[in-house]
Amino acid sequence: MSIAALRLQSRKLQSKISSVSYVRIPWKLLYVTAGIFSLVLLFFYITTVDQLTKETFLIKNDSAQADALDQQNKVLEASFAQSSFLGTVQDRATSLSFVKISNVVYVPLYQNALAQAR
Repeated sequence: MSIAALRLQSRKLQSKISSVSYVRIPWKLLYVTAGIFSLVLLFFYITTVDQLTKETFLIKNDSAQADALDQQNKVLEASFAQSSFLGTVQDRATSLSFVKISNVVYVPLYQNALAQAR
């Protein structure tokens, strides 16, 4: 090929290339937008971690209170069971005509009294 033919082909290619429009990207605007978006995401991340920490602290406190209430409940259940048992024993004793005594008098037995009774 001659130089004239190459120039002709080169001009044809340049005219085709100039007819295609390229998308021009505004890089500064893209970087600024990405930076702002990153800062917003960082802000939301920090607030989410803060809320999670607060909720964990509250759960720990509530768990400690629940344990304390559970211990108190066990003490109250034992107290109620004891008072209920004593109440039924007293009712049963009065129904069998048992009375509370104030003074105990023992019958004196001599040492050989049991041996002679046999």
